Amino acid sequence: VSCHTIEEGGKNKMGPNLWNIMNRGIGQMESYKYSKKFSAWAKKNTMWTPSLIDQWITKSKSMIKGTKMNFREKKEKKRAAIIVYLRSMGVSETEQEMIP
Repeated sequence: VSCHTIEEGGKNKMGPNLWNIMNRGIGQMESYKYSKKFSAWAKKNTMWTPSLIDQWITKSKSMIKGTKMNFREKKEKKRAAIIVYLRSMGVSETEQEMIP
């Protein structure tokens, strides 16, 4: 909550707004200034996948040295719930019903 918003049209904070994060591409929030290291990484990793999000929220600092992102969730079930939630934010209600 202190680092991100997730509602549609929400403001950027320390990190970018997460609305539609799974569909817009990595590093594609035009109103947010990403670090050079993150932008370079995003050129190689263009879309968030459940697997990539899982790695990121497990230990982001091991993926991109120097990132400000310091969220770390060790429990697999909690990470899975976060991924389902992120996937649901930015899709229609019909699409949400299809998310496992």
